Amino acid sequence: MILLFISHEDSAKRWRKALSVALPELEFRFWPDEIGDPSEIDYILAWKPPKGEIKRYPNLKAILSIGAGIDHLAEDPELPSHIPVSRLVDRCLTQGMTEYILYWV
Repeated sequence: MILLFISHEDSAKRWRKALSVALPELEFRFWPDEIGDPSEIDYILAWKPPKGEIKRYPNLKAILSIGAGIDHLAEDPELPSHIPVSRLVDRCLTQGMTEYILYWV
């Protein structure tokens, strides 16, 4: 199982460390330097990938959004419609978003 991490805003090394503990069989690759053969990529863990990037991976099984939203993915007109998209659900993230909203109210 191969996961490609695509983000300029999040710590790939931190994600690699956490996921290697939980899923030791996972091969974790960094974008753009460790893509290798695009047809080998099973999953993408992403935050704001470049428009059109996702379509490069023909055997992709799912896209995992690092954040609570998926708008950064849905805005890509070339995003393949048959690939499931999942978003992060995390108690701390929810609390942080709630605090952010309350701050502005």
